[in-house]
Amino acid sequence: TDAQLGGVRFVGGAYAGADLIELRTRGVVFEDCDFSHARLSSSEHIGSAFLRCTFRDAVLRDAVFDGCKLSGSDLSGAVLRPMRVVGGDWSYVTIRGSDLTDLDFSGVKLAEADLSESTLHSAVLRDCDLRHARVHHTDFADADLRGADLEGVDLLAASWRGTHVDLAQSGLFAIALGLVVD
Repeated sequence: TDAQLGGVRFVGGAYAGADLIELRTRGVVFEDCDFSHARLSSSEHIGSAFLRCTFRDAVLRDAVFDGCKLSGSDLSGAVLRPMRVVGGDWSYVTIRGSDLTDLDFSGVKLAEADLSESTLHSAVLRDCDLRHARVHHTDFADADLRGADLEGVDLLAASWRGTHVDLAQSGLFAIALGLVVD
């Protein structure tokens, strides 16, 4: 494809199954668009927004999202590895049952995100805003969550074996487990 879009807005677009490999966007807004089963491999998005878009079963292998807003989008079942995410606002996204192993979400806003049943082995979530994120049966084995805001996260709903946390976060885990620290 190798198409490049800049500064335009699409509302309600139907791109299900589309071949958008190597698509380049800069400052583009997609609102309520359907990218289900679309191929977005090697695409690059800078300062673009995908608001309440559907990416179910889409292929985003080697995609780059730099400073993008994906608020309210559904990425369930999408192929997201490898992928590069640099900052941005992914609040209210749904990424249920996905393999997010080794992905780096450092500094990304994931408030109210649904990460349930996903695998985040060795993922980097440093300084993420994870307030009220849903993590039911999520596996964070060996992930790095230092500096992440875990306010309102049900810490007992996920698996945290080998997860790297900072001192303040360790206190949250102690409280969640009902421990008494003397």
